[in-house]
Amino acid sequence: FLKERATRIAVREVRAFHDQDVGVERLIFVCFSERDFDMHQRVLHMASN
Repeated sequence: FLKERATRIAVREVRAFHDQDVGVERLIFVCFSERDFDMHQRVLHMASN
């Protein structure tokens, strides 16, 4: 599975879960490399627009 596609899916699903207002106050993505962190930052930024 491509990491960028997996990241987009993860962000989409976490946002959908959070939009249900289930009382979760903080969501944490754990990234194991600087490259993964940068990809998450980019995908999260695109998702917020």
